[in-house]
Amino acid sequence: MSLTSYIAVGSVIIDDIVYPDGRTSMGVLGGGGAHAAYGIALAGEKPALVGLVGQDLPAEIRARLERDFDTSGLVWVEHPQLRGWQIFEWNGLRNEIFRVDVIEPFMYGPDADEGSIPFADARGFTLLRGPSHVASWRARFPGAVLLWEPVRVFMLSADHEAFLSGIP
Repeated sequence: MSLTSYIAVGSVIIDDIVYPDGRTSMGVLGGGGAHAAYGIALAGEKPALVGLVGQDLPAEIRARLERDFDTSGLVWVEHPQLRGWQIFEWNGLRNEIFRVDVIEPFMYGPDADEGSIPFADARGFTLLRGPSHVASWRARFPGAVLLWEPVRVFMLSADHEAFLSGIP
């Protein structure tokens, strides 16, 4: 049994950032799951991170994840690690360009019924997924407080009904 009380379910991305002035920051740990986990850590907890990681995840990123989080919820897959350019404009606009061919599993995996994910006694979890994923994750951690952050594609007025379908 894990002693982790708080979980962040979401993506792990390696970001190559281009700032409006041309400066760059390459190989930066990113992704909504990692960001949410660091938010939990700011509250003094050592959170668990649940997501998919690729077979070529850089060693220094893996070491950082293992230092900062309980990584027993990470599921390793035989794809290159999700990586993307994050290009920021002066007006605050961000353009994301993925640099790998396989993207989808990293954005929505693992499934809530993945047997290797521990944390049955979690007190709270963040979920960065679409509405169709909320019920299964809610069932996985029925006693935990859920903080749901819908993925961006559902933040449009045309998707209002789909968005509402995720609200328990």
